[in-house]
Amino acid sequence: MTAPLSRPLDPAELFFWWVDQVSPAHLTMVVELAASVALAAVEAALARAVARHPMLGVRFLTVGRDVCFVAAHCGPTVRAAEAGLSAGALAEQELALRLVGDGPLVRATHSSGADGTTLALVLHHAVADGRTALAVLAEVVDDALGLSSPDVARRPSPSPLHSVLPARWPRDASAVRARSARLAGERARLIPGQPGRATGPARVIVGLLDPPAVGALRERCRREQTTVHAALAAALLLASCELSAGHGEALGLATPVDLRPTLDPPLPPVTPSLATGTVTTFHRVAGDRVAGETNPWALAREIGATVAARVAVGEAHLAYLVERLDRLPSTPAALPAVARGLAARPAASVMSNLGVLPSFGAGQVRRLLCALRPLPHQPCFVVATTREGRLELTLVHDESRLPGDVARQLADRLIGGLVRVAASSVGVRPVNMAK
Repeated sequence: MTAPLSRPLDPAELFFWWVDQVSPAHLTMVVELAASVALAAVEAALARAVARHPMLGVRFLTVGRDVCFVAAHCGPTVRAAEAGLSAGALAEQELALRLVGDGPLVRATHSSGADGTTLALVLHHAVADGRTALAVLAEVVDDALGLSSPDVARRPSPSPLHSVLPARWPRDASAVRARSARLAGERARLIPGQPGRATGPARVIVGLLDPPAVGALRERCRREQTTVHAALAAALLLASCELSAGHGEALGLATPVDLRPTLDPPLPPVTPSLATGTVTTFHRVAGDRVAGETNPWALAREIGATVAARVAVGEAHLAYLVERLDRLPSTPAALPAVARGLAARPAASVMSNLGVLPSFGAGQVRRLLCALRPLPHQPCFVVATTREGRLELTLVHDESRLPGDVARQLADRLIGGLVRVAASSVGVRPVNMAK
């Protein structure tokens, strides 16, 4: 059997350890199932997943100035929540609760209902990213439903991200300073977001596009020679500009990038680990006739080309190094400096597209929600997933920076903008799942 994972945190993992000291930094995956699933079945399924995957069986331990992964002292927590919770309501509860204690950096919460089960799986961002968190959720759901054979064969420990980056990618201090200088030199002002204020409750809004609308969007993207992610990002920036009555503003966009295809050796897509980077770009956007309206497809092509260029030169992983957190002692005395550093970053909303999800749950999955609390400089964090032909957009916002009524208007404009640019008016159902 493979020995328990024990090592210092990689710079990317350490970044999210520090973020978590300021505000909960974990991935929250919530699924509404048509089937009734017993709490004991979820407990057993999660325990088997932890036994399989080395990254799921660790906890944090501070040793001198270092933060390390060491074996957890106990099994994962699975708790029973109030009965009948919706996916949005359960997600909002989970987003407020940190992963602490001697147990592993994963937990599950179970809410039974008269016509099914709502299940939340929470993983610290230091041990997983969006794609691998969804893979773990699929494993746990299929196991709990009795759709897969129980398997506890130990998987190999994944390599830390910065140890498998391409050799040609820069990672020294000069590269970090160059990225910082670029960001500092590009004006970013996203209204109505107010980054840097105290952290408030995280709220969840979900919009849906049904298969005909998604098909029209994909076809239009193909004709316009751009990607769905770039179109989603352009729609988010345009919606933000419209809402602020912007006159040619430079808006910030943060794009999570899956680095697995570029790593040497590559990391398996279903192995829990942190293997994503982030590219921050700024784009001039005009939302009215005075400044001249921005062509959404030209903006989408600009976003796609800019992000691709930044990834090609190896910038995505540098986002974790800007604050030089590895030089700070892992003590409470360093927290104010970390909080100030995060809040001082240029404002940038996040558009994360997890793509087309593999099938799981044998038709029992009614709704799937993927959520992450925005960082202090991020007005909102939007996650897109495509499942059974439907595009589901989850917008998470911090009410201290983006009030609920403004966030709902932003979500409505985002969905409406996507439908307009796809030249389709079908399948629009913005839904506030938290209500």
